[in-house]
Amino acid sequence: MYGVINYSVKTLVLEKFGQDTWTRICAEAGVEDDDFKFHEYHPDGQTVSLVLAASKVLGVEADQVLEIYGEYFLKFLEDEAMDKILHIMGSNLADFLDNLDWLHQHLRGTWQDALFPHFRREVRGDGDVDLYYQSGRGSLLAPFIKGLLSAIADKLYHTPVEIKILEVSDKGAQFHIHFVPQDTVEGDTHKQAAQAKNETSSAGQENHDAASRGAAALQAAGLPMDFFLSQWPFFVLMNEDMTLIAAGPSLTQKVPSAVPGA
Repeated sequence: MYGVINYSVKTLVLEKFGQDTWTRICAEAGVEDDDFKFHEYHPDGQTVSLVLAASKVLGVEADQVLEIYGEYFLKFLEDEAMDKILHIMGSNLADFLDNLDWLHQHLRGTWQDALFPHFRREVRGDGDVDLYYQSGRGSLLAPFIKGLLSAIADKLYHTPVEIKILEVSDKGAQFHIHFVPQDTVEGDTHKQAAQAKNETSSAGQENHDAASRGAAALQAAGLPMDFFLSQWPFFVLMNEDMTLIAAGPSLTQKVPSAVPGA
């Protein structure tokens, strides 16, 4: 993994537990305490050693360490001014989840040796979401993903959710994203939760279906969707009647009225 990961683990420990705790974790992990240059590649084993050492020193399970780290990682990106791209990922949580592969395709230009995962979203009949996560690292980082998505739903989209890891395998994991029931939220937050769920399950599904149709059309023209999105995030795709079929994630975030059928 790139040094930015180990560096952010270090800043988390320093902020919450102090230098002495970080020194003990490094000693337990057999890792030299350095600044972990952002673009320097480190073996996955080094990061795993830090997580296991943190688990032992702090007295918590390794999965809990990763989940706490995931929740913290959004703050780290904000502190380092690396979060701007997250704000053009869509107007609701569904858009964000559908654009995760586009995000990683974009980041690949900078982090060329990174092992990026693949995500696929499916909407349940009750409006909840199943998110399928595939990675060359298997389910190793599933708790981290859970923590990070929880923070993004809360901080970026003000959408109260509960996320559970349903299944894990050597290929990845399956998450269940449950939207907090309306009767458990009061006042304005109640209205926000209802609106967020409606947007996610209806408008989000429309965008997902449109993207699928757009992908088929682009592939028929010899252009893979991931390549197209990486090059033209503000694209529009229309049929012969000038009806909008699909639009890029950056465009729909800036122009909410750019919906299929317009």
